[in-house]
Amino acid sequence: MKTSRLAPALGIALALWAAGAAAQTRITVAYTAVSEFMPLFVAKERGYFAKRGLEVTPQQLALSGVMPAALQSGSVQIAGVASPVLLQANDSGMDLVGLAGTSVHNPSSKAIGLVVRSGGAKSAADLVGKKIAVPGLNAALHIIGRKWLADQGVDPRKVTFVEGAFPQMGDLLKGGSIDAAVTADPFLGRILQSGAGTLLSPLAPDLPAGFSNMLYMSTRAWQQAHGPAIASFRAALADALDFAAAHPDEARADMGKYLKVPAPVLASLTVPAYKVPLAGSELQFWADTMRQQGMLRKAPDLAAMVAK
Repeated sequence: MKTSRLAPALGIALALWAAGAAAQTRITVAYTAVSEFMPLFVAKERGYFAKRGLEVTPQQLALSGVMPAALQSGSVQIAGVASPVLLQANDSGMDLVGLAGTSVHNPSSKAIGLVVRSGGAKSAADLVGKKIAVPGLNAALHIIGRKWLADQGVDPRKVTFVEGAFPQMGDLLKGGSIDAAVTADPFLGRILQSGAGTLLSPLAPDLPAGFSNMLYMSTRAWQQAHGPAIASFRAALADALDFAAAHPDEARADMGKYLKVPAPVLASLTVPAYKVPLAGSELQFWADTMRQQGMLRKAPDLAAMVAK
């Protein structure tokens, strides 16, 4: 008799559990190993995504440049990318849309820099004829590196840019196969602390304030079909930022689980000026600079490129 009474109750409990599980929207979010994505990590670790009905799986990919293909294939639903990737992808015919921001540029930031081999170049002019590594050709740091050289009076065409993965830049400098690198934390901190290179320019002070550094994007089809999930995603990131402001050490520890850097490097990481809302106007710097560098075939419609 007890078994017969328990069975219906157990069935109801299982049905309720199944309904709750089904209500969770599953989202795989691609990211690269940089501090821009601390809110993503905190929202995952502290349960802010789950609280808002999202089952989020962060997935690390090597470079922003591979993200559009990952979105198109459906292997990820949201991708965290350097902002120029969104402009390039749409210029090439893809229909991708920005969902949220990660941060905006702060000229006092120490998160990016142009490093040179120890004992090497002392000025921009010394880089003529030299080899500079960037994490991706025609990607954000390559664009910034070319702009910085041009602003210093050096023709970027007189410098050889080569692709070098972030983690390998220190060894490439030590080995002498490159003369300089445009890099970002946590790899910038590693290079400086190891003595593999010295800082020639922090780059950030020479750039205008307020443009979008990195952002989250999806295909437009996914965005149009998942409005409530996107609102929850944005809200969870905002919750994570509130937590990080109140508990910076815990937030940094959450980030460390994903970046997997030595404790001294994690402790010294510069965190950017985080900002979740994304506006089309925050992409104007990239549109202008990329057009100047001949990277876009037409002027982009920035307002249409950002989801409401």
